[in-house]
Amino acid sequence: MGSLAETQSQIHSDTDKDQEHSSYAMQLVNLSVLPMALHAAIQLDIFQIIAEAGADAKLSPQEIASQLATCSPDAPMMLDRILRLLATHSVVTCSVDFDNHGDPQRRYGLAPVSKYFIRNGDGVSLGPLLMLVQDKVFLDSWYQLKDAIVEGGIPFNRVHGMHAFEYPARDSRFNQVFNEAMMNQTTMFIKEILESYKGFEHLRRLVDVGGGLGVTLSFITAKYRSIQGINFDLPHVIQHAPPYPGVEHVGGDMFESVPKGDAIFMKWILHDWSDDQCVKLLKNCYNAIPDDGKVIIVDAIAPNGDISWTPFYDSGFPPSNVDDIMCCENKLHVLTVDGNIHTWDLERGYPENKIYNGYAAPNHTFRRPNCFISRVYLVQSDGEILLVARNVLIAGNVLEEDDHDFTTEIFHVYKLDLEGRKWVEVETLGDDRSLFLGQNQSVSVSTKDFSRCKGNCIYFTHDDHVLNLLEGSEIGMRIYSSKDRKISPIFEFPLETLSKFSLIPCWLIPSSC
Repeated sequence: MGSLAETQSQIHSDTDKDQEHSSYAMQLVNLSVLPMALHAAIQLDIFQIIAEAGADAKLSPQEIASQLATCSPDAPMMLDRILRLLATHSVVTCSVDFDNHGDPQRRYGLAPVSKYFIRNGDGVSLGPLLMLVQDKVFLDSWYQLKDAIVEGGIPFNRVHGMHAFEYPARDSRFNQVFNEAMMNQTTMFIKEILESYKGFEHLRRLVDVGGGLGVTLSFITAKYRSIQGINFDLPHVIQHAPPYPGVEHVGGDMFESVPKGDAIFMKWILHDWSDDQCVKLLKNCYNAIPDDGKVIIVDAIAPNGDISWTPFYDSGFPPSNVDDIMCCENKLHVLTVDGNIHTWDLERGYPENKIYNGYAAPNHTFRRPNCFISRVYLVQSDGEILLVARNVLIAGNVLEEDDHDFTTEIFHVYKLDLEGRKWVEVETLGDDRSLFLGQNQSVSVSTKDFSRCKGNCIYFTHDDHVLNLLEGSEIGMRIYSSKDRKISPIFEFPLETLSKFSLIPCWLIPSSC
């Protein structure tokens, strides 16, 4: 039978998980609100307004509203609600100060992702791309998704009677929205491509298939002036393309034929079409290049199965059984509550990635009254896998008393012998090595890199047993010496404010390089 504290902890855990799932379900229900709020923020140029206020500027909704062409008295309140939503998704930052009347007011600043919605030095951003994706022409297609599955067809075609790349020829407004989005997106990323890819050298004639307004070729020919660029796209696109030095605009259908050149360039084209259409297009490209020619493709690559996460457990190994986890040399080592180590090779797919079903953890028998294992930690140390067992001394009768004092008594350190598939106890860490044990991650530190660290020692947070936390006990930090098996405070002088904590502190270990 588990203790009262364990039962309470499990109840709290189950309740927290249920609330987390319920909250996530509500987020899914209201998911459409976020892109529409972001859409409005871009239309109102809010990111640009904050950026032009200066570096690290934080503006109130009233200050932002004062720069908008609005006569609505509710504008600041509505802006505040939009920006609060964006702040919860880290699109902007939010802080609170007080106005002249002593009332709290929120101020909003730019978050790291905000820069992609601010016009850069080339005058472009991802704003126009979001305007395209959120345009009514595209959004109407999503309402046909279910019917397309049941009845067949392409959602966009069902709404508009033609393919998405044919439609702009019939709608001049949408054609402008589409071209503006493609031009901005291309301008933002083509410089990175030119910096990393050197395959344009020695080319004489380069054909950009689906090149839109010719922005990509304008950058390429500006860097490689010996290249003659052929910008190839549908006629209704080409007619709006501006002139660029070294670039000729050619209209046509890439599924019929492609202009000849030393190389064919296609950026973000193939993912729009079926496998059969891609094969047809690539054959046209093959026919358009010489024997020593090449096709340069810039596109996203999805892994086989198109999965975002690779599972490392099955139904017989739920994550709730995990006590600690560590990655070493591209292998994932998981310590379970039953004292076994399970290993997965991260370079292999599931379920073949599991390479060993458990190195049994050593028997941590500690032959003293009222002692038990409080926590076991996995630590990578200089290429080796260590297991650290923490023994806690209990004051009082565990079975009869509810109030106990828990005191860390000793640590046992073991090294994993991979060849013998066994654990070997380590008597000393060495004077050049110290360990930092943490609730989420434990690390090994070289005293050569960090001279203030004491060698052959284990740094740990003191008395973090669950009962102490439930009872609101204070927690300190201590050092355990593997040499003399003594525990001492970290600070050698009185420092009360840093010696006790109501919550478990964490270690911040800087990189040695």
